[in-house]
Amino acid sequence: MLRHSRYKRKVDTSLKRNLGLSIAALAGWRRILFLDDDIDLPDLEDLSVAAGALAEHAVVGLENDGMPDNSVVCHALRDIGVDQATFIGGGALAVGEDAYDSFFPNIYNEDWFFLLDGMGLRPSAVTGLATQKPYDPYRDADRARGEELGDTLAEGVYGLLDSGLGLGDADEKYWRAFLPDRRRIIRHTLERVESSTIEPAQKGRMITALKAAIGRSHLIEPELCVDYLRAWQTDNVNWCSHIRESRQDVVGLEGALASLGIDRDRIHRGVKPRVSIGV
Repeated sequence: MLRHSRYKRKVDTSLKRNLGLSIAALAGWRRILFLDDDIDLPDLEDLSVAAGALAEHAVVGLENDGMPDNSVVCHALRDIGVDQATFIGGGALAVGEDAYDSFFPNIYNEDWFFLLDGMGLRPSAVTGLATQKPYDPYRDADRARGEELGDTLAEGVYGLLDSGLGLGDADEKYWRAFLPDRRRIIRHTLERVESSTIEPAQKGRMITALKAAIGRSHLIEPELCVDYLRAWQTDNVNWCSHIRESRQDVVGLEGALASLGIDRDRIHRGVKPRVSIGV
């Protein structure tokens, strides 16, 4: 529903991760690891610990001790002195076969949506360490625009769960109250940045990014939030059917790549992996 709208995401992260889940199901793997190319692992033994923890948890994230993996708005809040927590992310995430029936929607915070099972948060854990390499979240204002819908939806849904409510409570009435609060947070952050002593060039980038975020926020209507969550839940049902069918016809890695039309030689041509892990 977002493909031909201003909310279309121009990245292929979700596609790659969903492809990984499909390969895992077709190949008959019991667990996989998602690892972004800007993540370093100080101790590879942490992977063994994470894999072991999948016996009791659907997903296990490695704790990030590097650059926080937050949205532009959250980075700005942190930069003006407001504490911002981080959550399990797809950048360094061990996934057990019980979670293959979830998928990554093509929206910012796709990993937050992946962690939901339709009712609430899947059994999750955090262990070990992963280091996210530094980046400038304010370099391009389009980043803030592209994140706003996904950040709004994820913050809104997880806010409901924190309050003991569920997805069924994410109706238009809820979003009519939530969206003005979201905009107040961004507006207040912008005002704090404008009056801060942050280095002028950095301040200018932050202001531009926050204005882009609040501008996009004003285009988000409660009806869009409700419609998106309904479409996402329908996609979840379809994805579950896809994974169920894949598991009925386990064909190994070579068969999985062939059935998905992937040329294995092309994957590895000119690429030297940092580590090879058998699953």
